[in-house]
Amino acid sequence: MAKEKKSFRSFAAGMLTGGIIGSVLAVLYTPKSGKAVRRDISHKKDELKYNAEKYIENAKEKMTEYVYEGKEKAEQIMEDAKMKANNLVKETGSYFLKGKDKISKKDE
Repeated sequence: MAKEKKSFRSFAAGMLTGGIIGSVLAVLYTPKSGKAVRRDISHKKDELKYNAEKYIENAKEKMTEYVYEGKEKAEQIMEDAKMKANNLVKETGSYFLKGKDKISKKDE
């Protein structure tokens, strides 16, 4: 799961970086008036802001999902451990009583 998160983060960071670089280069090398360039920069800024917000929203949803899954797994592990511990205590008590009976029968 950690590797999955790292690759998702790397991919998203690469996409964001590539988008920024591509946008800047496209705006700077397009022959337009200053007003048109400013308008394009404003549109790109809004687009990048929107994409960043979506990325953050998606990351929060994924993190919430991972936390919930982690809690579920931890609860299941704890339940399994309690059951195994109880079974072990019962088995140990059973062996103890059997051993005690054998010892008391030998003494008689």
